[in-house]
Amino acid sequence: MKIIFYNIIVLFFLINTINAQNWNTKIGVNTISILAGSYELTTETTNKSIYSIIANVGYVQDKGLRVISLKDDNIENKKNSGKFFKIGGKLYILNLFYKKKDDIFVGISIIGSEYKSSGIEKDGNIIKSSGFIWGIAYITGYKLRLKKRLELDIGAQLSISQKRNDFIGTYSHNYQPGMGWEGLNPNTTRLQIILNLKYRIGKEN
Repeated sequence: MKIIFYNIIVLFFLINTINAQNWNTKIGVNTISILAGSYELTTETTNKSIYSIIANVGYVQDKGLRVISLKDDNIENKKNSGKFFKIGGKLYILNLFYKKKDDIFVGISIIGSEYKSSGIEKDGNIIKSSGFIWGIAYITGYKLRLKKRLELDIGAQLSISQKRNDFIGTYSHNYQPGMGWEGLNPNTTRLQIILNLKYRIGKEN
């Protein structure tokens, strides 16, 4: 599994050096996910402000402000960590018709999520779960131009993934790296808020 992540990291940087003269790159961080102990580095390589390639990598640490995941469900000392990557694309709707600094966007990406969870039941029994799942994420939201090189994406992500049957405690208290909280279906859908602060490198399209 480590080989997959190393290859993804290499691809992560290669994607953002393609056609450097015609494309510009924005690097950022999804600030809201930090509350869940998830650190996501985002990159977006844009051409003509209409469409872009996105490539993100991230890590989830054992401890975070996970009010939901730490909620009492008869599991103590609950821990959750992992790594993830996302590769996909975005389309800026308003710029299809006329150039706008602020815009509505939609997108889709493939997510690879590695997780490792553990906890202690009331009777002292230690329970653990770990694995790797694939998913597809759909995103939508609004891009705000804050300054000449600074932008903010506000939106939501809905991911549909492979099934899991090894949750620690209540399924809705589990955080899946890169995907978010358990959503409409306890095994396949997950929700996550996007609050991505981005800095543009290079000339504007």
